[in-house]
Amino acid sequence: MRQHIVAELLRKGTLGTMNEKHKATLIVSLIITLLAISLVWQGTRQHAHILDQQIKTAETDLQSSIATMETFSFSPYRNRIKNLLMTSPEIIEAFAARDRQLLLTLAMPKYQALQRENKFFKIMHFHLPDGKTFLRVHKPDFYDDDLRRIRPMIAYVNQHHEPTSGFEIGRYGAFFRVAEPVFHQGVYVGAFEFGIVAHQLLELLTTKHNLKATTYFNKDFFAKAFLFDKDRLRLIDNFQVLTQGANDLFNQLPADITFCEPSRRLGLNGRSYILHCRPIFKNFQQQTIGGILVLQDITEAIEGKKAFLLESLLFSALMLIMTLFVVYFYFGKVMGALLKEITERTKSEKALRASENRFRFLVHDLPKIAVQGYDKDRKVVLWNKGSELLYGYTEEEAFGRQLEDLIIPPEMRSGVINAIDSWLDLDIAVPSSELTLRHKNGEPVYVFSSHTLFYNFDGEPEIYCVDVDLKALKEAQESQSAMADQLHRAQKMEAIGLMAGGVAHDLNNILSGIVSYPEFLLMQLPANSPLRKPLETIKESGTRAAAVVADLLTVARGVAKATEIAQPNHFINSYLRSAEYNELCRRHPHIKIHTTLAADLKNIRCSGVHIMKAITNLANNAAEAINEQGTITIATSAEDVDDYFALEHDITAGKYIVIAVCDDGPGISPEDLDRIFEPFFTKKIMGRSGTGLGLAVVWNTMQDHGGVVIAESSEQGSCFKLYFPSCDEEADVPVGAENFADYQGNGERILVVDDEKQQRLICEKILTSLGYQVHTVPSGQKALEYIQGHTVDLVILDMIMAPGIDGKETYARISALHPGQKAIIVSGFSQSEAVKETLELGAGRYLKKPYTMVQLGRAVKNELSAAHSEAE
Repeated sequence: MRQHIVAELLRKGTLGTMNEKHKATLIVSLIITLLAISLVWQGTRQHAHILDQQIKTAETDLQSSIATMETFSFSPYRNRIKNLLMTSPEIIEAFAARDRQLLLTLAMPKYQALQRENKFFKIMHFHLPDGKTFLRVHKPDFYDDDLRRIRPMIAYVNQHHEPTSGFEIGRYGAFFRVAEPVFHQGVYVGAFEFGIVAHQLLELLTTKHNLKATTYFNKDFFAKAFLFDKDRLRLIDNFQVLTQGANDLFNQLPADITFCEPSRRLGLNGRSYILHCRPIFKNFQQQTIGGILVLQDITEAIEGKKAFLLESLLFSALMLIMTLFVVYFYFGKVMGALLKEITERTKSEKALRASENRFRFLVHDLPKIAVQGYDKDRKVVLWNKGSELLYGYTEEEAFGRQLEDLIIPPEMRSGVINAIDSWLDLDIAVPSSELTLRHKNGEPVYVFSSHTLFYNFDGEPEIYCVDVDLKALKEAQESQSAMADQLHRAQKMEAIGLMAGGVAHDLNNILSGIVSYPEFLLMQLPANSPLRKPLETIKESGTRAAAVVADLLTVARGVAKATEIAQPNHFINSYLRSAEYNELCRRHPHIKIHTTLAADLKNIRCSGVHIMKAITNLANNAAEAINEQGTITIATSAEDVDDYFALEHDITAGKYIVIAVCDDGPGISPEDLDRIFEPFFTKKIMGRSGTGLGLAVVWNTMQDHGGVVIAESSEQGSCFKLYFPSCDEEADVPVGAENFADYQGNGERILVVDDEKQQRLICEKILTSLGYQVHTVPSGQKALEYIQGHTVDLVILDMIMAPGIDGKETYARISALHPGQKAIIVSGFSQSEAVKETLELGAGRYLKKPYTMVQLGRAVKNELSAAHSEAE
């Protein structure tokens, strides 16, 4: 434009008749004028952009607040009302029984807890099927009113027996209401309702985002709010607007406002605002009944624009005057200085070009660091070797293309463009950060990215990005996270195991009578007694209960210790001859079981009972996983475990024997596969087909054997592999059948110490029937008092007694009085450290409750025989 004006003046001869001073003055004046116009235009555009950004930010905050309100303030109560009913059957019982006082007593703590959690939670309401109110927990003295005409939501639930939710206008204004049908023993007994004040969104907008906000509602729906403060309402365009007081800005809204406009600029009280309108409140029939109004103050932006225009004009005028003065009076000096400046600038530009060339040459061949340069339009002007290696594009492929079309994932593109525009326009630098970018083949690339802004010798901005590959770091972090997950899972199993061990201890004491007394009574009954069958049933039930307790003890860990040397194939063959295998075949005749047993396997050191239990549990689970026809494969093999596998599964590298139980069922879902070894996690019918302990028992058994269980699953089936460390020792020789008559005593004196009265009676009867002299005491202190005046051949000592001293301390004090005193330790818990320490003190054997007559008789006989052998 400038050249065009100058050329036109020359054409007309205007400049031709002027001297050099006048020509320079005129040209400089034109240049200053054009610069002033450009400055005003650019500044006006910039202020308009800032204002647009402020409006967009407010709209974003508004949408975010609305989404936050829906996600965290209203939607969760759809599940909360279901969960409250599911976890509080006593509330349903009281509601079904129409016991208002009991229902109030049970529901009030729940109501108060919800209020403490959310101060806007106001309503907890029970409705009868006929539409009448049974109980308002929030207002218990007001009930039995008929809501059928004014509460369509409750009428819908009563009619359709379906849950629903939505905004609704009540006596005191707008609420978000959630209604849930209530059933008792399959019979519909009424509706249960939550109510949350809808105006809590205003607090979020005013406190968090510093916006002026209010709500509006269709006047036909708001007519129900007859108890609402009418002074706070204003009717506009068939809507009631909450004005928040007589002097509030919303009282000054123009009467011609229509609520269908999403935004509108207004002037109120001498200030400028943007009015945002959002119809967000919908009732349970998805009808819009109201929304929110938000006033965004843009006064400062408007005033800033006016001030900028005035300052720009004044500045331009001052610059014009100063420039004319300098040019007119100091033309010669200025021209000389100008020529010198031009010369110096030419030299600087050459140096800058040389520096830039050196920079490009240095950066281009960096192999480990990716450097990209791009212009203001985000087109690539530099793409070094490191970028080629990291992102897969050659320099020729990348040059001239926009950055977002190369390495920016689609979900990041708008953010990257806005960040670059903000840097160029507002001088807001892009921060250094970790990013997930995109390789040419579509795979993610993890980098730490830093940016810097340069202006080239043409004065154009160029942004240079330096990316450091984080792939190795990410892999290390993922490996560390996986190991942390394994540690967390092991700690959780250990904590649950401690709880299970305590429960098992108490249950074993209780089961002692059920297991021992039937056996004692059966010995005294004739073979044709009608009581034998019931007693045998009781004994079998006690034994089965003890087996469940044994599973709990296995979960407690430390029980399935390796105690014998055995051949792995022996366990598979024993299982195929067992009653459990026959029962599985009877219950699942459609399933075939194949075995693939490797020959010449080494032996393993193990607890045989727990290995059989693990195989049985895995086979039962495999059978129940197969819906129709299917096959279960049980296989054994030898495997060398390398260091990587051992480190991954926290075992020792070396030679292992693998027992695998596989099925061709539908497989296990990934989310369930992560939890299957947790105690009490089960997909079966609890109490009918499983207790949830089966795989937990397998997991703990493998931990106690120094091995690991690996679970693999797909749509083609599941496979569980048990890894046992192999050993070179010979297998133990099986012990022959025992004769009960061998356990009879010869009047030896035995002291029984147990804090459980029932346990003392059981032990006394068994030992008396075997021919021993028995004395019982209830505590360790009583045992010490007795032992000071008497001698006994054997002490049977419970480990855990309360109150008073425990079994370990009792035995230590008895040994001080009678060194070498023979003793048997009994406990309903696992073989704990206290038991081991007591055995180290000199106690002979450990016996776990509940025990049978045979087990107790064998233990006593063996201990007394050992004592006689030592005496001889």
